[in-house]
Amino acid sequence: MTKRFGGLVALDGLDLDIPRGVVQAIIGPNGSGKTTLLNALSGASHADAGSIQIDGQELFRLKPHRIARLGLARTFQTIRIFNNLSVIENVKVAGACNTPISLFDIVTENARQKHNEAVIEHRAREALEVVGLGARANDRAALLPYAQQRLLEIARALASKPDVFAAR
Repeated sequence: MTKRFGGLVALDGLDLDIPRGVVQAIIGPNGSGKTTLLNALSGASHADAGSIQIDGQELFRLKPHRIARLGLARTFQTIRIFNNLSVIENVKVAGACNTPISLFDIVTENARQKHNEAVIEHRAREALEVVGLGARANDRAALLPYAQQRLLEIARALASKPDVFAAR
């Protein structure tokens, strides 16, 4: 993959293959292209040339929400939580991303909708337990200390059941 900003080449023919189940760290000094790589992977910005794939599925130039549905979750350096929602509600938002929900199901509150809500609730609670925030599920997210807000972002990403998780 290649990404340029005017005359500056931030990623120059980057070739990276990460096998399933492997935890891979991208390290380097400021300005070395780490954030540019994560932005290109997640669709926050687009590479100028190349290919980006997850399990053979092409992601190049897809919108971020489409990439998320294909299995990539991402956190950002700057925390982006819904301050007025509870901790569990923040995580449920992400859990709903990969759960099939129709307007008809929501309006009629049918059995499929109730099942989907139960799945989303379970995923959210499971993710909160993984990061150690299970006991804070009903607290308002804005009241969490900074480190726990960061954990909340990670729980939110995990609740979407990603194949690839990119954290910054």
